[in-house]
Amino acid sequence: MFFEPREQPSSIQRPTTRREEPAWLQPPADSFGGVIPLHEAVARSEDAIIVFSEVRAYAEGCVLDVTAKLRRGEKLKDDWLGSPESKFFETLTSHHYARESPIPDELLRIGVQFQDGSKATTLEYHLFHYHNGQHLPEGKPLLIPVRGYGWSVRRDVLSIHDPLWLTPNPPGEFFDLVIEWPAAGIPETRHRVDGRAIRDAARHAAPYWPDVR
Repeated sequence: MFFEPREQPSSIQRPTTRREEPAWLQPPADSFGGVIPLHEAVARSEDAIIVFSEVRAYAEGCVLDVTAKLRRGEKLKDDWLGSPESKFFETLTSHHYARESPIPDELLRIGVQFQDGSKATTLEYHLFHYHNGQHLPEGKPLLIPVRGYGWSVRRDVLSIHDPLWLTPNPPGEFFDLVIEWPAAGIPETRHRVDGRAIRDAARHAAPYWPDVR
């Protein structure tokens, strides 16, 4: 099973004081990224679609811009994920699921897997959400929600804009973008992504203010 409930590391604790954010936690705020436009439908069901819109690449990592859409279709208004009473909205505010607990079907799961078998998923948010250090954890890629992502419900369509920060950059080879959203009828689905193209695009990243050092 690719998406597994996460194990809470005993060494990770909620910080008691506000600390300076590690530079690797989010994409650079002072730079253009090298852009790869894609607009690819990577997974779909009768009423749902997941779109991979673009990649913005930097030296430190890349943003995978993912959008999910779910229409109400033939469902009663109270029975679909866009209903105000849906458990989907609980998944937006809860980032912690113990290993012994089942992952809610309403939760949209996104991950990447490289050819060496290593992977990162959005289920691991706690590893960096409460990380106290300034150094990127060694030996493991991270997939982190970018601040500013969000959702809306309009005309019986639930929209989720979910850009994800992948750090460090992927190897220069193809890897898998993995999607699963059981409550929307989307089983585990894999989409091939060109890691070499991302590394090439990262060379075009540039600072907004090149005179500042």
